[in-house]
Amino acid sequence: MVRQPSLNPVRSLANRRVRCAEAVIELQSRKPVRVLRMCFWNADFDEAGILDTEALGRQSVAALDALLGALWGREAPGNRVVDATARFIAGGASWTPSGSQRAQLRKAALGETHCPVLRG
Repeated sequence: MVRQPSLNPVRSLANRRVRCAEAVIELQSRKPVRVLRMCFWNADFDEAGILDTEALGRQSVAALDALLGALWGREAPGNRVVDATARFIAGGASWTPSGSQRAQLRKAALGETHCPVLRG
């Protein structure tokens, strides 16, 4: 979907912004045993249900820019104006799940609960 979005439209998501979750899991003997990391972001779809990968790219670059700015501080000493553009762009791309949502997502990632699959 990300590499060739126009070949993989999801019509049920046309003109929508949806919450996405990504989980990195540890496997033992091909079975999930532990969630190592979870990330949460928003994705936009156009009128045909095609993922807006340009927006995802801008948000990813902004997130990296905000992280690097926090690590290395780009503002000149004595400057009282902070350029928070990257932080606002990156912040609009993410969401924070509630405790119960996080628990449900963790169960789904480990295969402990049914998770519906979207079809185009």
